Amino acid sequence: MASINVKFTQSFSFQLEGTFAVLGVARESSSDFNGAFSVDYSCIPISATAGVDFSPVSGTLSFAENENLKYIEVPIFNDVDLDPMESFIVNLSNLQAPGSTSSSITTSAHSVYIVDKVPEA
Repeated sequence: MASINVKFTQSFSFQLEGTFAVLGVARESSSDFNGAFSVDYSCIPISATAGVDFSPVSGTLSFAENENLKYIEVPIFNDVDLDPMESFIVNLSNLQAPGSTSSSITTSAHSVYIVDKVPEA
């Protein structure tokens, strides 16, 4: 039986304004399916505003046979306002693994917390 489990490598991160959130997505080592697969991702605003605080990226990660790790990059914008910490979530969904008998996303959400840059005096 060939099964695949996919997850974020971390469940949360803190990102400074004006940087990128770089989120790892991995085939779990417990998976015995080594074939190609794909998984969709999208951003969901919580307290951060899409298009103002971060770029709401979405798309599909396509893994080749025996490939175990890919990254999602989310631009975090620098604004001039001192804000309380803001957040959004990146979700994984729609795992497609032709040829596997079972598939699951074990950590489907990654919370990103945006930390303000302190303005220079």
